[in-house]
Amino acid sequence: MVILGGPGNNLGTLFGAVLVYVIWIMSGPLALALMHLVTALGGDWFGWQPGNLDSRALQARVFVIGLLILMVLRFAPRGMIPERVAQHD
Repeated sequence: MVILGGPGNNLGTLFGAVLVYVIWIMSGPLALALMHLVTALGGDWFGWQPGNLDSRALQARVFVIGLLILMVLRFAPRGMIPERVAQHD
């Protein structure tokens, strides 16, 4: 959560915590719906029927959070709300 929001910034840390919580809550039902859609499409076309969709949807949560952390570290290494450094002239 600190990595996502930005270290050294309380507002960034709170933002990261809320973001991770919202993604964690929303990714479960979305992943389960996506798994059902893929199963319906794959079952019709290729005869593919994966088992235990609930478990796979929960694993998708962890994947989404990890992907988000990787994207932030790659494109915003100081966090989404970086610490402001005062300029002393």
